[in-house]
Amino acid sequence: PDTAAGYVLERPGSSDRAGAEAVASGLGGLPLALGHAAAYVARSGCSFDEYLKRLVGLPAQEMFGQDPVRAYEETVASTWLPSIIEADRRAPGATEVLDVAAHLAPDAIPRILLVSPTDDTSEAKRRDDALGALVELSLLTRTADGRRMDVHRLVQKVVQDRHGEQPAAAAVEALERIVAVWPPDSARAETWPVCASLYPHLEHVARFFTLPDEHSETLVGALNAASFWLFGAVPDFVEHATWAYDMAQRLLGGEHPLTLTALDRLAASYQWAGRNGEATPMFEHVAVESMRLLGSDHPATLIARANLAVSYQVAGRTDQAIALQEALVADRERVFGAGHSSTLTARANLAFSYGEAGRTDEALALGE
Repeated sequence: PDTAAGYVLERPGSSDRAGAEAVASGLGGLPLALGHAAAYVARSGCSFDEYLKRLVGLPAQEMFGQDPVRAYEETVASTWLPSIIEADRRAPGATEVLDVAAHLAPDAIPRILLVSPTDDTSEAKRRDDALGALVELSLLTRTADGRRMDVHRLVQKVVQDRHGEQPAAAAVEALERIVAVWPPDSARAETWPVCASLYPHLEHVARFFTLPDEHSETLVGALNAASFWLFGAVPDFVEHATWAYDMAQRLLGGEHPLTLTALDRLAASYQWAGRNGEATPMFEHVAVESMRLLGSDHPATLIARANLAVSYQVAGRTDQAIALQEALVADRERVFGAGHSSTLTARANLAFSYGEAGRTDEALALGE
């Protein structure tokens, strides 16, 4: 690894050791690939991070078309295509597994995304055989714990290029597999290790592939669900929430309920970051638009109003928080019943606000 990073650094005369190490690791230390990276960065002046983004985002013919190492595209394809064909000969269905792997992030792919659980033992055996053939032919590499797989970026590129201009089916399959195993309540900390293993692959699908319009809601919904884990685990969660909201606007438009949820998640990220003054107008917009689009009793509207009340409380606008929370308690009792968990949460929030306002007797009575 040290030699590979040094080689990548030398030709462009760069001092970005971390970037060179990322490129060397991403290219698996393959000499021809490292030669291309060093020459490309030296010629174009782009950063190593930008090179890796181009490598993922461009087809091989475009990426390697001006490569000083002649016929590199053909070299890459001719190296791996026979192995891909052989894998499917050994285990029918192996190329289907590899197609999914080619549309996920290349490192640490959870095995469950490639070999989904099934009650059919014959199907389970077929999938195990497919995965085994890909590993035997070095198209996939098992991590040390055996629960995750790595796939070389250039193998991914060869597989993607075989789809031509229509890679959507495999990308959709990748997304659907992520959604199928995403924890249903990712606000709970015990689910976060699973979320952490899945999110890089969800982000990869979202950033690098254009899915058919009918899958936009699935993608945005998955990004919204991921926000609960992001707030607890990722330092730059505001940037992630901003990107997810921008994507929701682009795919679904500003008035779609899922876009409003994405804005609500963005507002929550600002609040978590201690920027409640910027969050409150967002919460207000979500509450008003949810009321208009979904009605006052819709669960999403009730959540939006609750989040706005908390934002008012954090801002010291206790009277406004209490007025909103009193209405929420009444509405949730009417919609869900007095014993429902969301109604109890609303009562607890109101009791807290009463206490903050010095209305101790009312807070105690509500708590009881």
